[in-house]
Amino acid sequence: MPAALKKMPVPRGDHDDVMVYAKVTSDDVGNVAIPDWQDLNGEVILEMEPESCHLIPFESVHQLVEDGNIQLM
Repeated sequence: MPAALKKMPVPRGDHDDVMVYAKVTSDDVGNVAIPDWQDLNGEVILEMEPESCHLIPFESVHQLVEDGNIQLM
């Protein structure tokens, strides 16, 4: 992929409920908090291992996508 396309801006808008497929591309992502669908006031911590793929709410990973640590599929 050309270097100019690796840093694409993430579109802004109402993405609170959008689920995306994401692949972890960095070793230092750590854990991500996602909403707990059974307890509306709770969160679940998801371990983001390198090269793993997840179906995850966009709002939980949007900063990681902008930083280039996660790639949308």
